[in-house]
Amino acid sequence: MVSERNPSEPPVDIRRFLHDDTTGLPRRAIFEDRLRHARARAERRSEVFAVVLMEFAAPPEAASLLQSDPTLRAELAARVTEPLRISDTVAVFDATQLAIILEDTSNMIGAQIAVSRMLESGHVPLVAAGHSFLPVIKAGLAVTSPPHIPAGRLLEQADLALERAYNRVGSDFVTYRDGI
Repeated sequence: MVSERNPSEPPVDIRRFLHDDTTGLPRRAIFEDRLRHARARAERRSEVFAVVLMEFAAPPEAASLLQSDPTLRAELAARVTEPLRISDTVAVFDATQLAIILEDTSNMIGAQIAVSRMLESGHVPLVAAGHSFLPVIKAGLAVTSPPHIPAGRLLEQADLALERAYNRVGSDFVTYRDGI
């Protein structure tokens, strides 16, 4: 039996659970739902789609600024997602990590171009507390084409590619390939 809400209790703001307060972007639960839908849609249409995991960092002298200033994180998230299409999904996984679904991607090269544009948009100096610094942005890309792998596995592949991007000097992003 469903009970009525006690009028003395404040109403539950479900949006706060599903969206990041700083950026307004969806959180992981919505992303995972959209990822399952994107996979099903791509499977039905025999299309390619991709997942990107992107992390922000700052040089050591500015690291505390990026961690402590939510407006910097929101500005950076807005910058890197500006080149995306309306059909793409962006979500916040944690304070410095975004996840992106690139739907309607023609092939791996198209997905790589999209990631390059996002990184280029983010590589503009940020200013905080009178200090200017260039953010460090790394990304891992995983692309799937029919027959599609499970959605969770695609996310794992993007995570492995992101880890590889951190380990590869001079590389802002890595595309997952078998054997990474």
